[in-house]
Amino acid sequence: MHLADATVSMPDTALLGDKITHLMLLALMCTQHQPSAIRYGVAARRAGATWDELRAVASLTVLAHGLAAKDACETVLAAVADRERQERVAGAVAAYG
Repeated sequence: MHLADATVSMPDTALLGDKITHLMLLALMCTQHQPSAIRYGVAARRAGATWDELRAVASLTVLAHGLAAKDACETVLAAVADRERQERVAGAVAAYG
């Protein structure tokens, strides 16, 4: 079989829902120390993930990739919190001029 003959299909994430999909991608990106982890954290929050759920994801990363991954995920969660704060301030400024 040649690589060109292989077909790659996108996974059906509808089975998991947006929140779980974003939480899983957050964990994956944290373990790989990817800057895109922040986007998945924000997306998970917008999909209804609680801070407890995000912290649980951070705790799980330690099982597979050690403390460095958990520390990276904690840094990502801090950035997500900062982004939320900035969005709240921007919304308040826009609402009240």
